[in-house]
Amino acid sequence: MKQDLETIYENMLTPSILGVIRQALPLSPVNAFVGTREEEEDEEEEDEEEYEDDNDIAEKHVETAREILSVVSDLDDLAKESMYKSFRKKIERCADKIRDLSNEIIEDHGYDV
Repeated sequence: MKQDLETIYENMLTPSILGVIRQALPLSPVNAFVGTREEEEDEEEEDEEEYEDDNDIAEKHVETAREILSVVSDLDDLAKESMYKSFRKKIERCADKIRDLSNEIIEDHGYDV
């Protein structure tokens, strides 16, 4: 019985191994990308331009956030001059929220506040 199982197992493996060996190789060649140095330099320049554009956008965001902070400081000055304490507290809370959001924008772009 043991020998029968061994022969069955060998018979199962043999055709698959021979089938792989007997198969012909495909005649179509592998497609390869052929590039030139100029194309690579153009791609590098495009990457640099994209990086510069990202930096310009970040600088504009930071500049806008700093302008918002200057307006918020004016808002704080108005709150100090308000006649009623309840208005003063509401204005100061709004100014604090705007200030926090502006600081968050500046810090997200990696700049100091």
